Amino acid sequence: MNTFAVYHRRLDQGFVMALKEIGHMTRLYILNVPEGITGNFIGEVLRKAGRDPALMDVSVSSITIAPESQWPLDVRNSLNSTGVERIEWDGLLEESKGARRITIRISPELFAKVQSEAQRRDQSLNHLCVEALQVQVGTRSHQIEDEIFRAFYSGGFSETKRQFSLPSLWHYVSRNIPDCKVQEIEFALRRLHRAAYLELDKWDENIPSGGGFFKYDGADDESFFYRNSFRLTVTPSGKSYSEALSESARAIDGFLKVLRAEELA
Repeated sequence: MNTFAVYHRRLDQGFVMALKEIGHMTRLYILNVPEGITGNFIGEVLRKAGRDPALMDVSVSSITIAPESQWPLDVRNSLNSTGVERIEWDGLLEESKGARRITIRISPELFAKVQSEAQRRDQSLNHLCVEALQVQVGTRSHQIEDEIFRAFYSGGFSETKRQFSLPSLWHYVSRNIPDCKVQEIEFALRRLHRAAYLELDKWDENIPSGGGFFKYDGADDESFFYRNSFRLTVTPSGKSYSEALSESARAIDGFLKVLRAEELA
């Protein structure tokens, strides 16, 4: 990954009316730019995002967009300056597609934790935060799925199979999503089953040799989900998916707590 800077020369008019270069002014740093991306391409993306480099300063005739290896010393030295805007490459691409920007002020401690988590996942900060927001407030289906997994693991993370009924799952999920409907839980279970994150089966005493479990095949949803209880089994891929949902929700919890604290301040 590369870091690019958008900067221009700083000129001063001397006593003899001649312009003299006195350094460089950095306007923007673009972080985590993939290999192979050029300054010209970044310029096009900036224009699509409404950040036309030529409009950053009316007195500037030449804007440079360059990777770190080509920076002048003063551009390099201002990288850690709090007065220069930074943006992740992923975030700039989203802006160029019409996405909106938000600014969130968080403590240095929370920023360090979120940055560490993004590095652990090999993701940009923007990608991690957008993913977390989608789970927490943007995608209701993900919220319901996360609550189903929480219900499953409420007895401990060593659980591999658990018996539920739709009313019992609804009772658990509705504690955090009060307007959740029973049918939404049914749809979520069917999605998770289709994605092979959950296995579903049900006890049938009419099976020969004392009864047994039969697997859900999608043929009779009403009979399977709405008559008596059924059994859930979380698959290995389902466990990874549940952890991703949970981690994203936890990541944004800190942001929301900071925002609420600022609203009360």
